[in-house]
Amino acid sequence: MSDNPILRSTPPRAGVYCWAGPGTERMIRLKYPHHRVDRASLWHSYDFDQLRQAKDKLGATDAWVSYSWGFAEQTEQPDYDFLRQRLHNFHRLGIKTHAYVQGTNLVLAEHQDADYYCRDY
Repeated sequence: MSDNPILRSTPPRAGVYCWAGPGTERMIRLKYPHHRVDRASLWHSYDFDQLRQAKDKLGATDAWVSYSWGFAEQTEQPDYDFLRQRLHNFHRLGIKTHAYVQGTNLVLAEHQDADYYCRDY
């Protein structure tokens, strides 16, 4: 037991990155077009039984879930729907979810009309 009162009062937490669904599949196929993709694992990772295993075996209390891989919002709409339909599984198990945004990734072909670059200070 710690002498630090903050550590004594804070329950232990264990986080996992849980990339799944259509957006993750889309990104893998874009980056590695000739590789096989285990589609079933990507599409079932947010199912209740899979999440229960993550909680029971890994002690997961938090999960960073796929939210944006840098595609346009129109392209990522199925990703948001996929996640929204499965959030109740995380909630039922008491696993807190956090949106994972691939901030350093921007699919330029889908953002040609946007100017994301700083040109001066």
